[in-house]
Amino acid sequence: MLALPAMVEWYEAGLKEPWRDEPHEAEVRTAGQITADYRYS
Repeated sequence: MLALPAMVEWYEAGLKEPWRDEPHEAEVRTAGQITADYRYS
């Protein structure tokens, strides 16, 4: 399913999304260390 063109397009668009949900970002930081962030910066 991950190889379907629509899924690839959706995934790539998500990586380019500049918007961040700060409450979620803060929650992620409490879970541990982020070793790599492949999102659009």
